[in-house]
Amino acid sequence: MERLEHAEGRCPKTEYQTAYNEAKAANETRYQDILAGYKTRYSTAMADLAKTRTDITGKLASNREEVLSGLQGLGDAQLADIRRQAGYERSRATQGLVNSGLFNTTIAPSVIGGVGKRERYATDQALETLRREKLGYISQLGATELNALKSLSDTELAAKTGLSRKNSNLQNGEPMNILRKVYTSK
Repeated sequence: MERLEHAEGRCPKTEYQTAYNEAKAANETRYQDILAGYKTRYSTAMADLAKTRTDITGKLASNREEVLSGLQGLGDAQLADIRRQAGYERSRATQGLVNSGLFNTTIAPSVIGGVGKRERYATDQALETLRREKLGYISQLGATELNALKSLSDTELAAKTGLSRKNSNLQNGEPMNILRKVYTSK
């Protein structure tokens, strides 16, 4: 039989080699298509992550501005109350000194100075409390921003390494081996 086929000009070995080469070329084409698909998917994912990063950092900046502008008037009412209360105390002390006939004596500056001293002390205490409160808000804001950026970075890293791993497996020939098994087993 073999001699008969040789006689007709067909060689099974040559036909087999030709079919093998065609199948190998088809597999290589499919492999390159898959590889291009992963590269496109990777590029798209990286562009999406960059847009997400821009969106999140923009929202964080907007949130920061909103919180900081909200802190601008923090404590103004309390400080105004302290000034108003000190004004009332000064008026009462002055009126008390006038009523007792001691307004033009050396006692008046001490009494009125005591009211001013209490006002400064209350103002300093209020400002210190406000500073601590503002630092608390800013600290919490910073922690929120840090956590958001860390979460985003973790997501980016996972996406990059996951897609890169798939891409490197493609370049190492793993899918080519799978394709060979699939297409040669038929």
